[in-house]
Amino acid sequence: MNKDTPFYPISDTLVRRSQGGKQKRLISWSRQGHIAYSPGENNFEANLYITFLECVNGRTWQLAPPTPFRIESSYVDNKPVTDSNAESNKVPKVLPKLELVSFSNTGWDLFTADENGNVSILVTGIRRLSPDKQQSEFLPGNGNSEESKKTNSVLPSLPPIQYSRTSFNTAEIFYSDATSSPAPDISTPKKRKLNQLVTMRWLNIQKPVIATAPAVKTKQNPNSPIPNGCAAKLGAASQDAAGYCYTYSASQYKPYGAMHPLMTKQACIGVRRNGQICLWHQEDHGIEYRKVCSMLDLDGPDDEVLDASIAFSRAGHIVVAIHTISSNSLKFYDIEIDWGYLIEASKHLAKVPSYRVPDNERIPPKLVIGKIFKYNLGDLSANNQRLVCIDLISPNFHLTTEFEVLLTFEKERRFGSDPVQTSLLRYQLKEVSDDASIHQAFKDLKGNSEKASEIQNSGSHYTMIYKQRFTFNESILSIEPMGLDMLLCLVFCNGMIRIIDRNSFEVVWNKYSESPDSENPCLPKTLTSLLDAGFEFPKINFQTEYCCVSPNLCAYVALPFGGSRLHIRCAESRVSEGFRKAKRKGLLLGTAAAVALCHTSACYMGFFTDDLIVAIKTELVNVAKVVSEGYSYRLLVAILQEAQRAINLNIDISTEQTDKMTQNQPLQRILTLQLSLGTGLNWKRNRSAKAALSILNMRFVASSVMYAIHTIYSNMQRFSRKGMTVLDTYANSKVREDSIIYIIGAIRWCLDYVTLLSKELLELSTAFKRDNKQEIEKLITRLFVVPLVLGKVPRSFLIFSIANIRRLFSFVQKFVEKHYSSLTAYITPENPMGAFQEVSKRLLLNPSASVMDGIVDSGDTSTGKGVGNDKGSPLTKAIIEHPTIEAYLRIGCMIDSCPVPLQMFEKFLLEADSPLRNLGLDPATSLAVEQQIVCQGYVAKNFIEPVRKLCTIFDRTILSSPEVDVPNMYFYDTQWLRLDDYNDESEITEFLEMEGKSGNTVAHEESKELEDMAATSVQIKKEKSTSFEDEKAGENNSTDSGILLTGTNFELSKQGAKRVITMNCYEGLVLDTLRKQLVKPEQFIEYGKFLTDDASLSRANHRISREVAADSLGHNEASNGEIKKLAMRFCIRCGAISSLHDETLFVPGHPSLIENPVFQHYQRICFCGGSWANL
Repeated sequence: MNKDTPFYPISDTLVRRSQGGKQKRLISWSRQGHIAYSPGENNFEANLYITFLECVNGRTWQLAPPTPFRIESSYVDNKPVTDSNAESNKVPKVLPKLELVSFSNTGWDLFTADENGNVSILVTGIRRLSPDKQQSEFLPGNGNSEESKKTNSVLPSLPPIQYSRTSFNTAEIFYSDATSSPAPDISTPKKRKLNQLVTMRWLNIQKPVIATAPAVKTKQNPNSPIPNGCAAKLGAASQDAAGYCYTYSASQYKPYGAMHPLMTKQACIGVRRNGQICLWHQEDHGIEYRKVCSMLDLDGPDDEVLDASIAFSRAGHIVVAIHTISSNSLKFYDIEIDWGYLIEASKHLAKVPSYRVPDNERIPPKLVIGKIFKYNLGDLSANNQRLVCIDLISPNFHLTTEFEVLLTFEKERRFGSDPVQTSLLRYQLKEVSDDASIHQAFKDLKGNSEKASEIQNSGSHYTMIYKQRFTFNESILSIEPMGLDMLLCLVFCNGMIRIIDRNSFEVVWNKYSESPDSENPCLPKTLTSLLDAGFEFPKINFQTEYCCVSPNLCAYVALPFGGSRLHIRCAESRVSEGFRKAKRKGLLLGTAAAVALCHTSACYMGFFTDDLIVAIKTELVNVAKVVSEGYSYRLLVAILQEAQRAINLNIDISTEQTDKMTQNQPLQRILTLQLSLGTGLNWKRNRSAKAALSILNMRFVASSVMYAIHTIYSNMQRFSRKGMTVLDTYANSKVREDSIIYIIGAIRWCLDYVTLLSKELLELSTAFKRDNKQEIEKLITRLFVVPLVLGKVPRSFLIFSIANIRRLFSFVQKFVEKHYSSLTAYITPENPMGAFQEVSKRLLLNPSASVMDGIVDSGDTSTGKGVGNDKGSPLTKAIIEHPTIEAYLRIGCMIDSCPVPLQMFEKFLLEADSPLRNLGLDPATSLAVEQQIVCQGYVAKNFIEPVRKLCTIFDRTILSSPEVDVPNMYFYDTQWLRLDDYNDESEITEFLEMEGKSGNTVAHEESKELEDMAATSVQIKKEKSTSFEDEKAGENNSTDSGILLTGTNFELSKQGAKRVITMNCYEGLVLDTLRKQLVKPEQFIEYGKFLTDDASLSRANHRISREVAADSLGHNEASNGEIKKLAMRFCIRCGAISSLHDETLFVPGHPSLIENPVFQHYQRICFCGGSWANL
C-alpha cells in the first residue's frame, strides 16, 4: 500500500480534528435518493438541508436547490427556552450546529443531533395538516353538509393530529429531546458537553434480506450457450465476450442483527459522552418515537467517552465499544433490549392490525447492559500513536463473516512538515469457551473426574484476535460499511476514496488502468460493484469536512470546510490508453455486467438508481468521444440486455403472464432505466425512450383500471360481510364513483393511444397497398407504433387494458340496469353502447333536467312501474345512485366518442396476436428479437412480412368496418400524448406564438403565472440562505461529459422548472401527467394565509419553521392578504408533473377511511419509478 500511494501534505487542522476523538456525520444519503446534510457554518436561516439528484433538462443532472429546515434547540443564548421567556426569545440568533445526521434503513426517518446533544427525529414524506384541512377535506362531500355529517357519524373518531403522505423532500419532526420527558439537564457548558452524542446507529428491519452474490465469470458451453444477455449469440457484446459470460444469483436470508420486533417500526440507539445509552423506538401504533435510557459503567464521575462505536452480534444483541479519558483501554458492552409489551403486540398485530395491548399490560422496553470485555491498548498507543477512531463491523447473513473491530491510529506530528502516518488495525472479537483457554495437560490430570467436568463447562469469555494491518500516509476521514456490510468505504483527508472488499479484506484496484500483458479478454473473476469494472471515484479537489458515498457506490457528495454547498461527482471509468489501443476484449462485457449487477442489487434492496443512471450516461458520452458513437450505442444496448438477464426478467411472455407483468417491479425498473438513458437535451426522446414511456404508461393504465375494479368489488364484499340490510349507501356510492373518476384520465389516455396507433397503422397500411418498399422501410423506421404492436409486452398490456376498461364499463352499467331494467333492451352484440346512447338521448331531449331527472322519469315502462313504486322514495334513490350515474356518463361519453370502437380494436389485437406469436423462432432468437423491438424500438427488415400481415388484419377488422369514421380517426388530435413526432423546441415555440396571436390570452397568462411561481420557488431557496451566495450560481461547474454538474446551478433549475410546465401546456391547459388530465393552471395553485403568530412559532420551538417551509415552496401575495403557493410536484427523473391535491389522509394508528384506489400507490413515486419532489 505504501509503495503505490504517493505522499500528500495534510492540513494540521484536519489531523487535530481527527485526533480529537469526536465523530461527525454531517451528510446522510438515503436509499430513497435524498441527501440530508448540516452546513459547515452556523447561519440564521437553517441548520439542515435536504436535496436530491434531479434531471433539469433531460440530459443534465445536478443536486437540486436544497430545501432548508430549522432544527431548533432548547437552548438559546445560553438560556433554556421556557414559557416565561419564550416571547423574548422568539427565534434563536444562531441555530445549533448539527453534528450527526443519519437516515434510517427505510430511508424515511431522519435522525439529527446537535452540538448540545439535543436529538430530533424527522419523518420524510409526511406533511402535518393544518386544523382547517383535516377530516372533512378527505371525506365524501362537503364536511359541513348534512350528508357528510351523517357519513361522519358512523366513522371512527380521529385524533386531533393528522398527516398526509407527500413527497420525500418534505419532513416533519416527530421527536425531540427537549419535548420528551425527562428532558436532559444542559444548564452548564460542562453538562452540555457531556450530553453530546458520540455515536448512533439505526437498528435493522424485521424483514427478510434479498442479497445479490457477486457476478462470477463463467465459460460458456458451446453445446448449450446462454439464451439471453449481452454475451449471448445475438447480444451486443457477443464478440467482446470471447465465449465468456457472467452468472448472477440472489438469495433470501432471515433478518439478522438487533431489530425492532414489529416489521414496520423503526428504532435507533446512541451513546452520549457521559456514558448514557439511549434507545429511541416507535410504539405499536403511530409513528412517534419514545426514549429509553440507561448508563454504562464508567471508571468515575469525571470520566467521559471520547469515542464509541455500535454493532450487532450474530445473536441479535447490541455490542458497544467505548474509549474513555481515564483509561488507555477499550471497553465492550453487551446490550440486550427487553422490548416489553411490544413483543406481545407483535404476536397479535400480524393477525389483527387494530390490536392494542391493554394499558395495564404495557410494560415499556428497557436496556439490559453487561460488560463483556476490556482490551488494554498498551503498546498500540505507544510510539506517539494516538487512537483516533473505533469502527465495529457487524457479522451479517454470511456465515463466513465475523465481528470485526477496526482501530485507527495516527502518529502525532510535532511540525507541519512531518509526514502523516495512519495505521488501520483489524481485529476480530470472538466469544470462546473457557475450556479453550485451559491447557490440555490440566485437563488430563483428572480426565474423568467431576471437577474436570465442571472446569470444561464453566462458561465462555470474549477475546480480540489480531488479523491485519493497513498503513497509509494520509489521514482517514471516515470509514463507512456499505452493501450490507460487505464493502468498507474509506475516505481520506487528501480527497481519495478507497473500497475494501470484506470477503478478502483487500483494497479494490482498477484492473483496466494498466496496459494489457496478454491477448486474453480482461474480465475480472468476480464483480461486486462498478469499481471492479474500471470505474474510480475522482479525487476531491478541496479540503472536505465530510464526504458521503451513495448507497449504490456510484457517486459521492462532499462538503467543503466552512461551506454550505455540497459538491457531487460520479464514478468514472479510468481505462489506460494502452488498453484501448490494443483493442483488448472484455471491457464491454465487464462494464455491462457491473452495471447490470448494481442495478439488480438496487432493485432487490429498494434503492434509488439515479446515481447509477448518471454514471452510465457519463460513461456513454465519454466513450462516444474517446472510442466512437457506435461503441457507445453498443454499450447502451448491452447494458439493457444484461440488466434483464441479471434480474431474471424475460419479456418474451405468454398471454397468461400479462396480469403478473402489470405488477412486475423489475419490469418497471428496466423500463425507467431505458427511458432515462434514451432521453436527451430538452427532454427529446429517441425511439427506445418513447417505447419505454409508452409501455410504462400502459402498465400504469392497466394497473389503475384493475385497482378501481378491485376497490369496487372489495366495498361490495365489505357491505355483504357486515350483513347490512341497506343495499347501498351514499358513502359507498361515492367511493364507487371516486374509484372511476380517479382513473378517467388514464382511460382517456388509453383511448387516445388506441387512436394514435390506428392513425399510424392506417399510414402504414396505405404504403403496403402502394407496394412501395422504400416508403415502407422509411415508415417502419419513423413510426414508433410498429414495435409497440409487434412487441409482446406492450401488445399484451394494451389488450389487458382494453378488456378491463370494457369490463369496468359493463360493471357500472349493471348498477344502472339493476334499478332501470328498461335499459337492458337497448344493449345488443352489435351495439354494446346502446343503453348509454339511450340515456344520452333522453338527457339531450330534456336539457333542463338534471342527470337524475332524466333517469327517474324513464322507469321500468315494460312493467308499468316507475321508480316511485320501488322501495324507498325517488329522492333517496337519487341521492344514493347519482354518483354512480355520473361516473357511468363520464366513462360512457369517452368510449362512445372514441373514433375507433374499443371492441373492434380489441378484436384486431387478438387476431394479430396469434400469428405474431407463432413465427417459428427458437426461444433464444425470439427473446433477442423481442429485446430488439422493446429495448431499441427497432424492427429489422426481415420483419416486413409480419408487418404486412398485421396491416392486412387491421384493414379487415378496422378500416373496412362501417362504424369507423376513417377521416375523423386520421385527423383526431392526439398531440397531448407527446408520443408521436413531437419536437420539444419547435412545438413549444409554435405553442407560444399561437397563444400570443389567439384570443386565449387569459389561459396563457395563467400558465405563465405557473411558470413564474415554479421559477420563484427556486429563487427563494437561493435567497433564503445567504451562505449560498458566496459562490456563483453553478457556472462552469460541469464535468467533462456535461451530464453531471458538480454544484447546484440555480439558474438552470429555474429554467428547468419553467420548461417542465411549458412542455406540458396544451391549448391553455396544463397536463397533469399522473392523472392524464388537462386541467386549468389554477388547479396547481393553493391559497393560504400568512402565519403571523410568532409566539405560537416560538412555543413550537422544536418544529420545523413553517415560514421556511412555506418559502421553500414559493409563493406570491394576493391582494386579499392570502398567499398563492405552488401545489405541484415533479418527477426528478422523467419530468412529469402532478398536482398535490390528491394527498391521502394518513392518521397514525388508524386505518385510512377512504382508500384512494390508484394514487395512494403514487404519492411518493412516479409511474415511471422516479421520486416525486414538491416544487
